[in-house]
Amino acid sequence: MADDTALAILRSIASCADLRGLSPGESEIAENGMTIANLVKVTTFLSSREYVVANRDGRQQALGAHTPALTVIIAAIFDESWLLEIEAVAAA
Repeated sequence: MADDTALAILRSIASCADLRGLSPGESEIAENGMTIANLVKVTTFLSSREYVVANRDGRQQALGAHTPALTVIIAAIFDESWLLEIEAVAAA
């Protein structure tokens, strides 16, 4: 179960943050002609501490060498079925 959850988190982070593979309409950032290099801050809200390692691994995979300011918060997320929520700030 834990491995499945970690894999789900990795996929969620990759689909949210890896702008290189998104199709049009999937990302506000991509729609505005920006790329992952335009990210200046990423905040991840995790529903449990048990996802910290999966979050780190997924974030590293998605961001590669790009290093925006990063914050990770363990929080009670509005929808209990969500494992994480990601807030990203980009600047052109």
